[in-house]
Amino acid sequence: MIEDRNCLTVKNLFTSARKGAQPIFDGLELSVGYGESVVICGASGSGKSTLLQLILDGNQASGEISVDKQQTAMVYQEGALLDYLNVQQNVDLVQRFSKRKSLLTAKDVIAEIGLPESLLRRPVSSLSGGQKRRVAIARALIREPELFLFDEPDTGMDLAALKDVASAVVDRVTQKTAALTVSHNPYYISRIATRVLELRAGKLVELFNWKTVAETEADFEQRYRVLTHALSNMPIPDEGASVPFGKLRYLWPSAWLSGLWQWLKGGVKCLISLFTLTPSIRDFASISIRVFWQTCLSGLLFYLLVGTTLGATTIAVVRTLADNALTGIIGMLLKPERLLEMMGGAYVVFLAPAVASMLFVARSGSICSAWLGELQRGGQVRALNSLGVDSDRYLRFPVTLSVFAACMVTIAVFAFGVWGGSLLSARYLFNVVEPWQILAVSDGDIGVSQFWLKTLLYSAFTAITITGLGLAPKISGEQVARDTTRVIIYATVCVSVAELLFALT
Repeated sequence: MIEDRNCLTVKNLFTSARKGAQPIFDGLELSVGYGESVVICGASGSGKSTLLQLILDGNQASGEISVDKQQTAMVYQEGALLDYLNVQQNVDLVQRFSKRKSLLTAKDVIAEIGLPESLLRRPVSSLSGGQKRRVAIARALIREPELFLFDEPDTGMDLAALKDVASAVVDRVTQKTAALTVSHNPYYISRIATRVLELRAGKLVELFNWKTVAETEADFEQRYRVLTHALSNMPIPDEGASVPFGKLRYLWPSAWLSGLWQWLKGGVKCLISLFTLTPSIRDFASISIRVFWQTCLSGLLFYLLVGTTLGATTIAVVRTLADNALTGIIGMLLKPERLLEMMGGAYVVFLAPAVASMLFVARSGSICSAWLGELQRGGQVRALNSLGVDSDRYLRFPVTLSVFAACMVTIAVFAFGVWGGSLLSARYLFNVVEPWQILAVSDGDIGVSQFWLKTLLYSAFTAITITGLGLAPKISGEQVARDTTRVIIYATVCVSVAELLFALT
């Protein structure tokens, strides 16, 4: 039964893809009442998926969109599951973050969409495309929202799977819920729709209003026939005027300013996230451990070896200078070993923070930023937000803290490597019996070099830059690569400027 109340109202919606192009939506009107299962169809590229995203976001178009986002769940076309979790973990994550606790379990919703219980422990990366979409639907079902938004959930499914999913969707459309689906599959539409709209020339045109879903196979077959005919005659939309100088758009100053703006905005979000609390210690620990391994533990041997090489090379250079300078009269007054005593280990704590931070950004920063960028590009972050999982609390908060801690540990390990390499060179190049006494790092050296202050400051720079730009919005692999490069450049520049100021003061 369809009620008079609406759970979604869109009035006079207007937006264009770009300047100079024809509008995607030109005064679009839409209302969805409780108990309705409305399907929007249309030619490819007409803006169907964009409409769902605007309903969810509501901040990129003129017009009025009235919807309770806290009671809305969206299922994206690609599924947008977190591929580092298994099926059950994906579903349970949404349930843990939900403000309204559901009595359903992952086992319940998986069975409801026709998947076996044995799939719960399967890694998402091992699923087929159709299975991923069905799990994404199960993840939305467990939230029990008032309004479901489905973006082509039927893609890549066989008829048996379509029937299971259609039954699950229909069962959830009651007097207290509704569904808005984008689809072009007449078989699926015929089973779930109470009303069918076509997006045409920026407006929605009603094709069929059946009031109820198909209650018998005869109803379904009749709807299937008329839908197949209607959908086969849809025109290809005019995409409008092209953008001049499109190939040069990334050389335009606004592109560079946009990168700086994303950096600053992302940094502010990282700082704000530090004052939030995650509702799940388990999720916080899971993300923190993953990121710490990614950025620190997996590269510790690398940082140690590079530090050792730098330390050994430094002493080798001193040896070369000593051989050249002390061959004359100075050699009568100053022994080579005395140079090491004069140097001490101060250079270790002066070099380590800046060099290790730059090395950390180039290696670990690029890995973490690319991982976060792929989560954005693949729609996983948007999907989490649409299901009530605050990505700032789930991702930004633990990632920022983990990268900060990883950078600090890296600097300490790198400093130890520099010192260790120096001891080896001093032992074998200068024949010093106990080099650790000559090259000892004193408390005074640490204080004068401001080692701990630099370590804290540079770690904060890198953590905010990596997380902030990594989680900036992205829709293409090119943007992931560009922001990963920006992470390296911006963090390196920050550390370089800070190091220069420390040196001058």
